[in-house]
Amino acid sequence: MEKIGNKKGWMRKFFKITVIFLVLIGLVSCGGSPTPIIPRRSVIAPEKNELVDLYWTYKDELNEVAQIVLTSEALRQRIIDGSRNFRQISSDFVREDFSEEEWEKIVDLFEKIRPSVITRTYYGEGNNVIHVSFSTRRVGEYVFSVFLFYFEQPGRVAGYRRFEEFWTGPIEHLDGNWYISERVRERDR
Repeated sequence: MEKIGNKKGWMRKFFKITVIFLVLIGLVSCGGSPTPIIPRRSVIAPEKNELVDLYWTYKDELNEVAQIVLTSEALRQRIIDGSRNFRQISSDFVREDFSEEEWEKIVDLFEKIRPSVITRTYYGEGNNVIHVSFSTRRVGEYVFSVFLFYFEQPGRVAGYRRFEEFWTGPIEHLDGNWYISERVRERDR
């Protein structure tokens, strides 16, 4: 009889632990962790020439979203207030900074070009930069990263040239206020 009692006690403990575990999972999943605009596994890692093609295919949408992001007073204020992580658009965490129509256009662009993040920087009125980042691509011993940049003032490109060696790679004019870059580095071992 004692073995049966031990089994029942063990099963009760196992049941309680399982219930607690499931409740914790439920709390964490409902607890406000941001939902990505697109699933992380659907983010693409285009080659530079593929990104150029994406630009020309979705040029109008890219320009429209760049203007939406640049004119969001709420997002600009987050940056001024020092909320560095809130300048990035990759999840519904900053959704409240946009109207419903604007948010739909941002989501639509994400679904079309599949970036990992759109980031806005703020250096004062009229001196803003949008950069669109994609997943990295590994080929042999190298890692490739590509970016699209929108410079509200194209003269701001010169300030970004200092990042070419360690972050962006060479920045080249693409069209209008848009620039493209590709960084190639050796893979960490």
